[in-house]
Amino acid sequence: MQSHSQKLLSPWYDELMQLMFPQRNCLLCNAAITGAGICDDCERKRRLLWSCPRCATFVDEKEADKPCDNCLGHRRYFTLARAAVPYKQLHKQLWDFKNNQQTYYKRSFAALLAATCRQHFQGIAFDAIVPLPIAPLRMQERCYNQSQLVTAVLARDLAISHQPQLLKRVKETPPLFNIGRQQRRELLKGAFVADAAAKGKKLLLVDDIFTTGATSNEASKALLCAGADSVYVLTICSGEQLG
Repeated sequence: MQSHSQKLLSPWYDELMQLMFPQRNCLLCNAAITGAGICDDCERKRRLLWSCPRCATFVDEKEADKPCDNCLGHRRYFTLARAAVPYKQLHKQLWDFKNNQQTYYKRSFAALLAATCRQHFQGIAFDAIVPLPIAPLRMQERCYNQSQLVTAVLARDLAISHQPQLLKRVKETPPLFNIGRQQRRELLKGAFVADAAAKGKKLLLVDDIFTTGATSNEASKALLCAGADSVYVLTICSGEQLG
């Protein structure tokens, strides 16, 4: 088990390892590639995925013209949410990135998000990129916010201002992966507070996983309450509603 000091040093160590031995394999199929992210073949397949017209949930093509189960009867505060790939395709890499200090994945995830942003949010002039903040206790345990590591790279790739200070998480919540939609919404009420500097800005909110969208929705609500013009959500992965 890593000590607290080892966890603190891990992102710096991974940064050095990434510079010395940069990843040159597709995140999805492990084929050799010249840069970070996914290969051309996987990118072509990724672009054929269908999503709910409002949120990032992946759906069958025949279901893409109506709200998914996550959106039915529920107000969405974000304008639109999109994800790069289904969670099942990257669950191991995401787990290692979040829990095993394999922070070198940040460049590949950022490249994947940049391609997804250009596909779905083309022509939108974002004022800032905002990573979804994690709870203080989780930050103390992990010593880094995985979303902020990715957005620091993504902001440079897209030439958009990186402003993590616009959103804070002020409420601790238990792990939400095995909790139902309605309970998630209740637990997350009041979990985020946004800075007044969000006023008038068109924001790109970035997280790693979109499950029901409850977290992204509550964070978007906080940003809008602080005066943001609009909030779009971009995540590495999302769940699926297929069949």
